[in-house]
Amino acid sequence: MKLETFKTLLLLGLIGLSLILTFSLWSYQTDYSGAHNTDPAYIPEADAGGEVRTKRDVIVPNKAVFHISNEYFGLNHPSRLVNMYEDMQEWSLTEYVEKEDNQFHIEEPYMEVEYPEALPIEAVKSIFTLADDIDLPNWNFERMFISLEEEQSAVTLYFLSVDERNYIQFNVYDQTAFMTMEELLKDKKFLETYMIYNEENTPLHIPMDPVELRHQTLTLDFIGSRTFVDALFRNPSLVVTPNFGESYFIDGQRDMRVIDNGLGLEFTNPLENGSDRMSSLDLIDKSLEHINDHKGWTADFYLFDIDKTANRIGYQMHYEDYPVFDDSNITVIEQKWRNQRLYKYNRPLFRLVSPLGGELIELPSGNDVIYFLEKTDKYHVEKVSDVKIGYYVSDIDAQSYSITLEPSWFMLYNGKWQRIRFDELSAYSQGGM
Repeated sequence: MKLETFKTLLLLGLIGLSLILTFSLWSYQTDYSGAHNTDPAYIPEADAGGEVRTKRDVIVPNKAVFHISNEYFGLNHPSRLVNMYEDMQEWSLTEYVEKEDNQFHIEEPYMEVEYPEALPIEAVKSIFTLADDIDLPNWNFERMFISLEEEQSAVTLYFLSVDERNYIQFNVYDQTAFMTMEELLKDKKFLETYMIYNEENTPLHIPMDPVELRHQTLTLDFIGSRTFVDALFRNPSLVVTPNFGESYFIDGQRDMRVIDNGLGLEFTNPLENGSDRMSSLDLIDKSLEHINDHKGWTADFYLFDIDKTANRIGYQMHYEDYPVFDDSNITVIEQKWRNQRLYKYNRPLFRLVSPLGGELIELPSGNDVIYFLEKTDKYHVEKVSDVKIGYYVSDIDAQSYSITLEPSWFMLYNGKWQRIRFDELSAYSQGGM
């Protein structure tokens, strides 16, 4: 064979091999059972330094209202609800009953538990302990009710469908559970008085008395963006930074941006353009699996938003079991999915570390909140679906590694949480009622 012919064949072979490798790289699609590998013995390369979570950890009620003698009460700190709920998840739920009843009613006293989103009743199997393997109906619930069966020393749990046409119930025969609920419902231990507002439309249960919370300053620990290069890109070795910095990463198809001076990141996989709608449980399962893969639960994040029309799911950061809100949405882990694959991923790049102290602040009372809602011209009461106390990020400094959390009232207005700014009322003065 002539030398020139050999060189030509060799060159053609190398070109063909290059095309095959390129096509394989472009056409390869990860089925997100894990970021890189489905082998259960596989140890992911990316580690954000957080924890691994389950549905039990992230699906947490956002409110509990006690109905006692035609009055309303709530637990005097959200940590009490979280701790009590963790105990409830260990109760053995027995004697399953399914009923269709358009006039659901239970006698006082009872406890009403509200979840931040409607959930398929199938989720009960994942977040509680069922004594038997049972087939559950196909509807969603947002509320659970708990009452006492005195004669049997039992606790009864009711899960009510969103349309209030169906419910299921379980009994719990546990002396500790019975005594705990009896102490709350009869002795009102750890309860504070609630007032109800807008009862005919969307009832708002609001703490009546002023609440004291500490104006907190905490130190921060930042998570390196390179951790998420390993977690989010199929082949991290192909990722480049076109601006020669550490704020923008791209592999020719996907991109990741560091935003807000290093406080958060935005990842996009624009190749995923399908629109098949996912169920709520699919969104929860996929998001948990993905975030667990790189130990991305770097704070207490609880489920707070599911939009099935956009395949979007969101988890809100909490501190001392109070939600933490900010103007830039950097205290939220949010994901969007397409074709069962991650399309968008936004999250904070920091974790709360050590409290540095701060002064106690007395928040306006429930009466002041109602006064604001009735007198403001900027908002319409019918669009307010919830009111709660939380923390507002009033200052965050990447240079000094610190964050300041200001206790505040918030309202869920038109589907979005907003801080209540009492100073928006020109005639407002605390104690205006």
